[in-house]
Amino acid sequence: MKKRYNTIEGGQTTTTHWSTSLPTEKQKNTIIFLSQLFSNLLQPVWLFRFDPLNKSIFIIAGKEESLEIIIFENGQWEFSENE
Repeated sequence: MKKRYNTIEGGQTTTTHWSTSLPTEKQKNTIIFLSQLFSNLLQPVWLFRFDPLNKSIFIIAGKEESLEIIIFENGQWEFSENE
């Protein structure tokens, strides 16, 4: 499915087309694994967001919202280093 967005810049209308992105199967498996891990450790998940431009999943979890995790397209994940 393709979406079309119109934007107006400097009086000109620009049409942008791009395909709708969904998480990969590997990302889906990883988010299920991490969600179960958080649940087992009684840690809340505060934010779950799929970024279709970067094709990554971003999660904020933990009692203090202290865990920031990025899941890449290949299913690999790492802690975010944003402070």
